[in-house]
Amino acid sequence: MYVYYIQMGKNMAQRFMFIYALIIFLSQFFVVINTSDIPNNSNRNSPKEDVFCNSNDDCPTILYYVSKCVYNFCEYW
Repeated sequence: MYVYYIQMGKNMAQRFMFIYALIIFLSQFFVVINTSDIPNNSNRNSPKEDVFCNSNDDCPTILYYVSKCVYNFCEYW
């Protein structure tokens, strides 16, 4: 009976380690998915960058981004 409890403890530890590794592995994909919508300078098809401007004040402000008027278009960093 005592041997059964020891074996059950090893199986539980292996299950927790597997779940822990699975969470770490899957969290990498969630980070990539959540950061893929950040605008960058190379993507001119983004609706955020197609705003015409004459000065930096013409660019709409977006939370957590710095906007600048570059070549009469708003760009966000």
